[in-house]
Amino acid sequence: MVNKRLCECGCGKPTTIITHTQNKIGKVQGDYNRFLPHHHMNGKPKPKVQRGKMSEARKGWYKNNPEKAKLKAEKVSKTKIKEGTHKGKKNVNWHGGISMKPKKYNYNPKLKASIKERDEYQCKICFKYQSGLNYNLGVHHIDYNKRNDNPNNLITLCKSCHSKTSFNRGGWIEYFTNFMINERRYKETMTKKVLLKTDLPRETGKLYYVGTDKKTGNLTLCSTDMARGGRKKKKTTKKKDSKK
Repeated sequence: MVNKRLCECGCGKPTTIITHTQNKIGKVQGDYNRFLPHHHMNGKPKPKVQRGKMSEARKGWYKNNPEKAKLKAEKVSKTKIKEGTHKGKKNVNWHGGISMKPKKYNYNPKLKASIKERDEYQCKICFKYQSGLNYNLGVHHIDYNKRNDNPNNLITLCKSCHSKTSFNRGGWIEYFTNFMINERRYKETMTKKVLLKTDLPRETGKLYYVGTDKKTGNLTLCSTDMARGGRKKKKTTKKKDSKK
C-alpha cells in the first residue's frame, strides 16, 4: 500500500489518490497526487503573460454571455449581503455607526437657507455657484457633529465636494476651520473699509473709528473726543469738609 502523501504547497493536508493513469504528465493510478486541487500555485505569483491571458478570457466571457454575467453578479451580490461581508464594521466606509445616532434638533430649512445666503450660494471648495448647477447646494457640518448647528460650524458645499468630505475627516476639519477664520477676518476688514468711507457729518474735534455694538455685536462707526483722546469722562466732585 502506498503511504499517504502531504501536499507540497506546505498546507500540511494529505493529497488525494490518482484515479487513472496519465503517462504524459507522469501520473500512475493508485499513487497520491503531489498537490491538492488548486494548491499547485499557492504562494507563487502568476506570470504577467498568464495574468493577461486570464483577464482577456474573463472579459471575453462576460462580453459573449451578458445574461449569464448578470446572473453571476446578482448571485455574488446576494451572497455578500447574506454573509454580511460588507455590512457594518466590515464596510470600508464604517465610521462607528454615527448615522444611527438621533437626528439633529435645531437644523431647519430656514437655517439652511441663511447659511447658503451667507456663503452667497457658492461651494466653498470648488467655488461653483448654484446658478451654474442642476441642483441645490447642501450644507456641511464642519466637525461632523449633526447636533452642532452653530452657524460657524456650517458651510455650503456642492454634491461632488460634499462626497469628498467622507474621507480624511481630520484634514477637512482643519481646512474648513482655517477657511472660516480667514473668511471672517476678510469680511471684518471689508466692513471696516465700507464704514470708514461712509459720508457722515464729521464733527470737529472728534475721531471716528470702527467698533463693536454691545447690543447687536455688529461692527459700527464710533467717535471719540480727539482733545481728550477717548470717551468723555464724568466729572467727579469731591466734597470738602466745611470748617466752622
